[in-house]
Amino acid sequence: RPEGKYHLTTERMFSVIPIVDLNFISNVNLPNRITKTKKTGVLMYKDRQIEMTITMDKRGVVPGENLALDIDVANHTKKKIRNIEVTVVQMSNY
Repeated sequence: RPEGKYHLTTERMFSVIPIVDLNFISNVNLPNRITKTKKTGVLMYKDRQIEMTITMDKRGVVPGENLALDIDVANHTKKKIRNIEVTVVQMSNY
């Protein structure tokens, strides 16, 4: 260190996005529904499909809050579905 110079450190909290109160968003308690369809088979025989609809009880949740999912699967194929894997991803827009 040069003489007379001091090493100063400052810590400060900051927020990238403002804190949002979910009570003031009108559609946050409405259910959210997503439907995906996958066709199975090979080449010209891709006429059978599996359809999955996931309904969440509400659109907005806070960390630590439980999220209820209702999953409906319509299997129009002859194959058995062995397992279903669901991933919930939190998205933030800046």
